Amino acid sequence: MQALAVSPISIHAYILSKVISIGLISLLSGVLIALFSGMEHSYIHLAVGIMLGSALFTLVGISLSAFISTMNNAPQAGKSVQEVPSGPAVPPVAPP
Repeated sequence: MQALAVSPISIHAYILSKVISIGLISLLSGVLIALFSGMEHSYIHLAVGIMLGSALFTLVGISLSAFISTMNNAPQAGKSVQEVPSGPAVPPVAPP
């Protein structure tokens, strides 16, 4: 992020360009996988889901990178993010 301080673009433009460029790459690969898988898909829903998911994980990655000073800190930050959505290993059992 230090190199961004001397860049002529704003932070908003930088983040938006990251989200769009990574989203388009994800969309291209996701649609190609869907086309060659032989299954019927709703391509509009697929495209929206891929773009939203890509934007979410890109923004999470950018927000995490603001707190990481060295590459040695990256695995610990990534591990904490991966554990949050996974939830408990054993689902809770409801009484009968």
